[in-house]
Amino acid sequence: MPRVFAKFFIIVAVALLSPAFLFAQNLSVTKIPPYPKAGESVVLSVSSFVVNLEKSLVTWKENNKVVLEGVGKTNYTINNAGNTTLTVEVVDSVTKERFVQGITITTSEVDLLWEAIGSYTPPFYKGKALPALEANINVVAIPKNQTIGNLFYSWEKEYQKQSSQSGKGKNSFGYIATPLEQANDIAVTVSSDDGSFKSQENVVIRYGNSEVLFYQDDPGLGTLFNKALKNGFSIGSEKEIVITAIPYFISADTATSKVLDMIWSVNGTAMPEQTIKNKIRLLGQSGLTGNAVVSIFIKNTSRLFEEGTVGISLEF
Repeated sequence: MPRVFAKFFIIVAVALLSPAFLFAQNLSVTKIPPYPKAGESVVLSVSSFVVNLEKSLVTWKENNKVVLEGVGKTNYTINNAGNTTLTVEVVDSVTKERFVQGITITTSEVDLLWEAIGSYTPPFYKGKALPALEANINVVAIPKNQTIGNLFYSWEKEYQKQSSQSGKGKNSFGYIATPLEQANDIAVTVSSDDGSFKSQENVVIRYGNSEVLFYQDDPGLGTLFNKALKNGFSIGSEKEIVITAIPYFISADTATSKVLDMIWSVNGTAMPEQTIKNKIRLLGQSGLTGNAVVSIFIKNTSRLFEEGTVGISLEF
């Protein structure tokens, strides 16, 4: 029994010292990008601390077909990446030993979609609600041709791992934007247990200020959202107008949310609290012409930095 064991040990030792094993230990192949998407360019680079590759014959094969060969050819570029298998063969210029390394290219892709939850926009607004400085953001990862629940999601915010929101099936990531930051880089690495799928994606979410636009109210049609009022708007001979102030991208569920404080002013003089706080009715004096600056101060009591004054000049 001891003899059999000794022979087995010698066989294993010889196997471990074989050129293939030495090659695996002393030579590596890198991919840039490491997780390519279908159709992307991929740069493969072979390197070694033992073999002098600059003086060695390097042969690249794709699907057993030679695609690049020459002394010191340590880089090979795939212009249109797809699922494929490659090999790189190296003949040592000194020992004449031949080493072979297999490379598998598996393309994978993940879409990242984000939304600013609770970022208010008025009815019929066709664009995407933009995030303000203290917006509540939710990011969702959607891997293509994969079952979401079977994958592991590792989330990062500004290159810091978010362990509490990472894990199997956790394809969404939520956070509140920090007021002092103008943007955040959100990244996710998605992988399967068996290693057949792995992909990485990131998105930079930029923050801005909330906006306020003024609209005219029509007695029969209501608020005319089709055209915002601009400075110099003329009220005309009727000398009367009802103005509605609509905040965009503010953290509120409606334009008249209870978390929003609103104070109207005319030529710098504060007006009494309005029945509907984002609307004001203005009357001109008969026979008089001129202009007035109408402004509104809006403060979101649930956010520290969401406040400001916006005005418009009207001609009577």
